[in-house]
Amino acid sequence: MKNILAGYSYVEILAREATCSDMNDPAPEMMTELARLTLDNFKMLQVMNVIKTRLGDLGNSRHIYKAAKLLDYLFKFNGDKLVEYSSEWWYDKAVSLLSHKDDNIRYVIRDLVVKVTEWKRMSYWKNKQLESRDNNSQTQFRIVDALKYQMMSPDTQGMILKSEVLHVQSPKNLRLSENECQFPCMGSGNETCSARNVSRSPRSDTPPGILKKGKVSDTRLTKKARFSEDERQLNRS
Repeated sequence: MKNILAGYSYVEILAREATCSDMNDPAPEMMTELARLTLDNFKMLQVMNVIKTRLGDLGNSRHIYKAAKLLDYLFKFNGDKLVEYSSEWWYDKAVSLLSHKDDNIRYVIRDLVVKVTEWKRMSYWKNKQLESRDNNSQTQFRIVDALKYQMMSPDTQGMILKSEVLHVQSPKNLRLSENECQFPCMGSGNETCSARNVSRSPRSDTPPGILKKGKVSDTRLTKKARFSEDERQLNRS
């Protein structure tokens, strides 16, 4: 009734009852319910504020002992969030309580200090291992890609290299429209071109195989087209 009149919430009342001044240890059912409630951030703050107040009550050793027992139980269920929240004030409380006259309080606080320190150390090394695992996985992917590239044929390797160069450089004069040739000839003499308007570009600085103003500038392709036209005329005659 006193807790209700004081305006405490359900979570705070449950935490205060679990850390009351009677001679019994905190009930397992209460500690389990409080551990479940600490999964919510707001309720976790309410529980930790009650524990912090109980640990500071130096005039009542039962409050300190039961609050330490409850905190030890909560660390087992939600250690990451609780250690992160309590790291600001926990060590100051622990240093003052390690010299308490009650032996039970000193033992419980000492165990808690060891567990919190070990938990922070394990969290640090766990994060380090996750970072190293990510770096190793990226290195393994690079090795696999390199092996796949070595197993490819020279033609496939050339196509990959050419596509990477075009992707990096991305020149504006390589942009094609729907009516232009989709496979510009590169001067090897074996390619086919679907563009009908084949003529030499008026600009002399345009390299072969580069599309400019809807025309293909390739002297070899023009000669080949003339030769095929002469052959057709001879066949007709």
